[in-house]
Amino acid sequence: MNARAVFAAICLFLTGFCPAETITIIGTNDIHAALEMMPRLKSFVQETKTADPGALLLCAGDTRTGHPACDAGKHPGRPVIDLMNRVGFDACGLGLHDADGGLTALRDNMRAAHFPFICANAQPDTKNVLPLHPYRIFTRKGVRIGVLGLTCVGSGGFPAGRSASLPGLVFRNALQVAVDYRRLRSECDVLVLLTHLGFDNDRKLAALLPEADVIVGGGSYAPVNRVASEGGVLITQTAGRASHATLISLQVEDGKVVSGKAETISMDLYPPDADLGARVAEYTATPAMQRVVGFNELPMVHREAVGCLETDAIRYTTGADVVVQNYGNIRVGMLPAGPITVADVHRIDVYGNELIELRLRPAELVQMLTALTKADGHGSPCVAGITYTGVLDSAFNLTVTDIRAENGKPLDPDKTYRVVTNDYAASVTPGLPLSSARRLGLRASDAIFRYLEKVKSINYTDSGRAVIRRE
Repeated sequence: MNARAVFAAICLFLTGFCPAETITIIGTNDIHAALEMMPRLKSFVQETKTADPGALLLCAGDTRTGHPACDAGKHPGRPVIDLMNRVGFDACGLGLHDADGGLTALRDNMRAAHFPFICANAQPDTKNVLPLHPYRIFTRKGVRIGVLGLTCVGSGGFPAGRSASLPGLVFRNALQVAVDYRRLRSECDVLVLLTHLGFDNDRKLAALLPEADVIVGGGSYAPVNRVASEGGVLITQTAGRASHATLISLQVEDGKVVSGKAETISMDLYPPDADLGARVAEYTATPAMQRVVGFNELPMVHREAVGCLETDAIRYTTGADVVVQNYGNIRVGMLPAGPITVADVHRIDVYGNELIELRLRPAELVQMLTALTKADGHGSPCVAGITYTGVLDSAFNLTVTDIRAENGKPLDPDKTYRVVTNDYAASVTPGLPLSSARRLGLRASDAIFRYLEKVKSINYTDSGRAVIRRE
């Protein structure tokens, strides 16, 4: 060895210099039990891990609630956990809907997962032990990758609309907790924040915690396929439902990220994995889900028509004067003509929230429509028993210009009306008299089943009840 080589070797030894390593992270979020897309995701993951066997696969929460075969079976939420195990996830955050089946189902699904659930701002009490971790540190190619989990907390101290499902869990403000974990920076070479806060809050978090390298986020009201940078922190999120994944590549040199890039990739570009596709078929082909419960005479091609079916069913079953369902609760955009199955009904009532009854005067009802539109962030509510007109701007500020009974007559300003909505809508809508609310022990799906049993056949081709001008 010549003198120059000896000198270089001594310098490397003294400085502790390590050669650069490329760290690959695959980010997903808001899978929402999109069982049929999971085989495509597996093909993408396999291709990525063939190129880099150490690639880290993360989900930012909301694994379940979105497919009847997953959510209405014997073990709610378990099918998607099984598929995630087979795809090879390394960690998952905690989303709004992971506990939709209740705390027991959440605990069972966590125990069935071959990967940890990570959330630093959710703390179980001593009676409700959950296998929940604030963070985990993974090692890939000698590089320590810290993953810190954070989830959103509403004004009631729980993820929005989830207090009934999460007794025994205490939630703290995610941004405040993130600051408490600054110490994690010294324990790892790469710091990843696995969040369910929404893209705008991820930007705030990046500004607050510039020590982070990457945010793999989820939980935005509207689907987001974005990669951004805030103060040197790479922020990523996909549209969810396993339709896309984010491929993140970080260059780590001497224990520090020196550069990074990310791209959002459509899973439609990948063929379904055959073995996982067969597993999905086992879950979706159950006879109970294919049982016919009614008939749709003509195609429903608008979300509002499906909303009218749901609200009519609720009004029939509960005897309410008025039914109000937040637009975001209507996740089916169309219903084809022909037989209606059990699976179709569960797709309409994908969240399975409990119905509650309120007593409201017309002025309070108008206030509910405007406040719920803003809080929901999807559109103006679907209704039964009334019609209304209004103006809606791009920030979801609704101005109701007229409201009438279904017969076209004005509502009696002095009358108290029985208004039924779902508990999620009630919990996110400020100003409602919730202390006097009455839980009905029913879900919208229960109401739809009862309604179809009575009417047998439906036709909602011309059923708009809200005339909204958008600005």
